[in-house]
Amino acid sequence: MVRPEIEKVRPEIEKVRPEIVKVRPEIEKVRPEIEKVRPEIEKVIPEIEKVRPEIGKVRPEIEKVRPEIEKVYQIKLKNDNRASS
Repeated sequence: MVRPEIEKVRPEIEKVRPEIVKVRPEIEKVRPEIEKVRPEIEKVIPEIEKVRPEIGKVRPEIEKVRPEIEKVYQIKLKNDNRASS
C-alpha cells in the first residue's frame, strides 16, 4: 500500500514528470563529475552544520537589507531557507 503522504503529492509529481524525463539525460552526463567531488562535499558538511545556528541568527538582518542589496547590485538574491531549518 502507498503511504498517504505520497498519495497527497502524486498529482504534483505527475505534473513535473515530463520535465524530469527531459532533464534525466543531462543529469546522467554530469553524474560522474558529481561523484568525483562528493567526498570533498561530504568533508565540509560538518563544518557547515556547525555554523548553521549562526546563519539562522543573522538571517533576519540579511532579510532587512536584501532589497537594498538587490537594488544596488541590480540582482535578485536567491531566497534560500535551508539554513533556517
